[in-house]
Order: sequence, then structure tokens, then C-alpha cells
Amino acid sequence: MGVKRCFGLPEDPNSLIWHIRLGKCAIVISRLYAIMILIIFSIFAAFYVYTRPFSIHHSFFDRPNIESRIIDSSWSEYLESCSGEKIIENQVHALHEFA
Repeated sequence: MGVKRCFGLPEDPNSLIWHIRLGKCAIVISRLYAIMILIIFSIFAAFYVYTRPFSIHHSFFDRPNIESRIIDSSWSEYLESCSGEKIIENQVHALHEFA
């Protein structure tokens, strides 16, 4: 019985020629070149991670300064007009009430 896999790594890492399968494609490469490509890729990846700008990424708790509105409805009133049963009965009305 066999197992069909999308990716295939070299079966013997000590052999001089590596056969790497990527879906329906296959790469036949010398072990020396494969290791050199992996080292170069690792260096570029480490360089990117080390030098990427952290100011682009925001914290989960950072919120933009948007003017808020005071809601004068209670939680029970919200559940009466927008609960799961109301959405099943009339989704358009429930979405309007939610907005």
C-alpha cells in the first residue's frame, strides 16, 4: 500500500544527488548546491527578520482615534432586537438595529 504525498524530501541525505518532489514537479540537484541554496535562503530570511520595520506592525490593543457614540440601550434590549432568533426571523431588521 502506498501513500501519495505532495512534497518529497530526499530519502538519503548522504547521497550525492538529491531528488526533491514539489507536487507534480521534481528537482534533481547536487547535495552541495542544495545545501548552498538553503544557507543563502536562511541568511536572507534572517536578514529580513532582523531588519524589518517594526513601526508597520501595530499592537492588537492599538485602536484608531475614532469618535465614539453613547449607546443608551441596555444589554437586554440589544438581545431582544439582535439575538440569534431575531436574525433567523428577520436578518435585515436585525442588521439595521445592530447598526
